[in-house]
Amino acid sequence: MWWQEVNPADYGGQWGGEVAAALLGTVLKPQQSLLYLQPEAMRLGLSSTTVPIPLVITDLLASLDSRNIEAARELRCSWINNFKPELPLNEAESPDK
Repeated sequence: MWWQEVNPADYGGQWGGEVAAALLGTVLKPQQSLLYLQPEAMRLGLSSTTVPIPLVITDLLASLDSRNIEAARELRCSWINNFKPELPLNEAESPDK
């Protein structure tokens, strides 16, 4: 597929929707592409080819397409299972104290 040959960061963007879901490991085969582009001043800090997972899930749900909704569920479960709470800010907040 053509989108596999494109690095959106070259254009100051990140994949969303179906392409992002495919890149994040779902079984979804993209039929549509959604590319988020950022203004020049906001390009600093792009470190991923996809937008944050909550936005990918939102894109998929907004399509109202049953295959995208299933991929959104898959991503949500994966994201929740991999979520790790932040570490304590200092030793005083550590549960071991």
